[in-house]
Amino acid sequence: MYPVPPNEEIRLRHVFESGIMDSGFEAQFDALVTHVSEMFNVPVSLITILDQNRQWFKAVHGLDMRETRRETAFCNYPVATGHSLVVEDATKDPRFSANPFVQQDNGIRSYAGVPLALEPGIHVGTLCVLDTKPRRFSPTALRMLDRLGQVAEALIKQFAQARKLNLVLDELHLKSRLLGHQNSELLFKQRLLEDACRLANMGAWERDLTTGQYRWSDTLYAIHALDPGSDITDETLRRFYSDSEWSRLEETVKRAHSDNSPYDIELAFQTARGEPRHARICSAVEMGHDGVAIRRFGLKQDITADKEIRARLRILAEHDLLTGLVNRATLLARMEELRSTDRPICLMMLDLDGFKDVNDTAGHIAGDACLREIGRRLQSMSAEACIARVGGDEFAVLLPATDALHMEALAVWILKKISEPFLWEEQGFQLGVSIGISHSLNRPAVDPADLLTEADLALYAAKGNGRNRLQFYAEALLSQAMQKVKTIGRIRAALKKGEFLLHYQPKFRLSDQKLVGLEALLRWQDGGVLRGPSEFRVGLDDTIVSTEIGSFVLDEGLRQAGEWFRSGIEFGHVALNMSPQQFQDETLVDELLGKISAHGLAPHHIQLEITEETVLSRSADEVRAACARLRQEGVLIAFDDFGTGFASLTHLISFPVDIIKIDRSFIGSLARDARARSIVASIVGLARNLDLAVVAEGVETTDQSELLLAMGCDIAQGYLYSPAVSARDLFERPAGCTMNKDR
Repeated sequence: MYPVPPNEEIRLRHVFESGIMDSGFEAQFDALVTHVSEMFNVPVSLITILDQNRQWFKAVHGLDMRETRRETAFCNYPVATGHSLVVEDATKDPRFSANPFVQQDNGIRSYAGVPLALEPGIHVGTLCVLDTKPRRFSPTALRMLDRLGQVAEALIKQFAQARKLNLVLDELHLKSRLLGHQNSELLFKQRLLEDACRLANMGAWERDLTTGQYRWSDTLYAIHALDPGSDITDETLRRFYSDSEWSRLEETVKRAHSDNSPYDIELAFQTARGEPRHARICSAVEMGHDGVAIRRFGLKQDITADKEIRARLRILAEHDLLTGLVNRATLLARMEELRSTDRPICLMMLDLDGFKDVNDTAGHIAGDACLREIGRRLQSMSAEACIARVGGDEFAVLLPATDALHMEALAVWILKKISEPFLWEEQGFQLGVSIGISHSLNRPAVDPADLLTEADLALYAAKGNGRNRLQFYAEALLSQAMQKVKTIGRIRAALKKGEFLLHYQPKFRLSDQKLVGLEALLRWQDGGVLRGPSEFRVGLDDTIVSTEIGSFVLDEGLRQAGEWFRSGIEFGHVALNMSPQQFQDETLVDELLGKISAHGLAPHHIQLEITEETVLSRSADEVRAACARLRQEGVLIAFDDFGTGFASLTHLISFPVDIIKIDRSFIGSLARDARARSIVASIVGLARNLDLAVVAEGVETTDQSELLLAMGCDIAQGYLYSPAVSARDLFERPAGCTMNKDR
């Protein structure tokens, strides 16, 4: 049963009286939820209202529905308690795990919502964000959601006040017709009007068309910062408006007088104290018995606060709050505007190189300062350029296209400008940037979305070619992208058909040539061709496919290890390669330990191999925490391909590692290259000092084996001993452990 507020009856009455339930969509509400989804990078955001039986959406982004049954609403909890609700994984929360919206495919996994009050202590709904995957919400994100909730709350209060005012005005109009000239009732109407006017910052006025005299209510004097009873003339009114606004008002009044019609206009004015304001003026006319207009009357409302809210919402909808730059949606709109002028445009997509190191070493506050500084530098390039922040550390530059040399010169300027050192609280940072460039020269009809795709492809190519460089879009990049999509499709189909399998390469202790373990290596049985990882690398780079392949490798490697163990084969351990995407799953450690146990294995039977790519990925914190837990339980952790990346030494300090694997690129030239021998000897010495084991990969000759043994290397694997072979061919006898080294 969902929780119900103790003041539920009063709360429901306020919901009903506000009139917001089942009201129409409104731009300011829609703009707010769209911005919330973009800011939090979630598929769904809502402004919800709860009545007795329903959860109804005043504004919705990312869903095709407008309401749900109340008993299924997460929002019952913040409405009942008056406090924010955060659910990081709904499947693990007993309050929501049985919820139909959680149990369905691609259902709700995470939720964060803040209550919205119509009056103090009376909460009518929420501003909330939903995601289809578990996620954590940082304190900064929750504070931002709370501030945006205040904006949503202000909009709801404004809606309720406007409706109350309209009801009051409707009632006033009805009473003015029914009561006519009855003096006692007229006094009542005036008091009611003054109350309504004070509520809405509105004043009433009338003008006797026979004498030209004006009459103002006290609230109208207050709006203009005039003393009540001050004389009002046309000259008095003229002083409140600029020349252009006065001309607009005069023209509107003239048209209304010509046919005795009402009018409604919004104008800028200033008070007697010179304060700028915005007002809405509406007017009607009273006709005499002879058909001649005798009186003009109406209302003037100070809408300055409303204008400011709309302006702030427009900024929220169109700009990035951190840098003040425009966002992706506004960038696309600007591209459409430029295309409509038939001017060729150039789009540069920028991705910062090395930004993650700023966050990792100095924290996110330094990272935010860095992003603001990058935005400032980019804004100094050209008055015609539109600079946007389109992602975490991604920016875009939109400007008129001239010729290729000029566009390249601007890109080179950006490369140099961004590479200038950045100082934050006495810490120095230096970033690079990869730039992808697309343009519409000689292509006036190209769609902005296509230009964006082309620039992204060029950016991807720039990063793949070594980063910190520029790349123009070429048709070949699209062909490569299409081929990549095609290959990924084939790989996913191969996974479903069971065409992937594991081969195993033995690892031997150099001191006594004894088998100590096996490395599981992925192979693709593509028809009659056995393909290695280099031929399906594109699939390993894809987030979804990599996760699916990683799951297969873990499950199959554990299954095979369990089978060997139950057969009495002494295989030492099985080493399984891990991808960065696998560590994003918060359940990885518990599930892996559970599967190891389910196959009858001990943790030391399994070794996980991580590469520098994994250590330096966006999941680095999750990788570090998971490896620490697994290592504590007895699972071995190996740092693969050591020595091929610039950050390997620094990460040996912070990452829980048992084994260093020396990359085959050093081993291949070991016998003939003194520098290679020095590097390998240094790595072995480093490992000894850190109490780590050392494995040499790619050992192919006896000379290499003897040199490694002399240096103190512990373990070797390579073609000298055995290539990777199938599990069936690995051992000559099921009960023994003799390796066939001729294979």
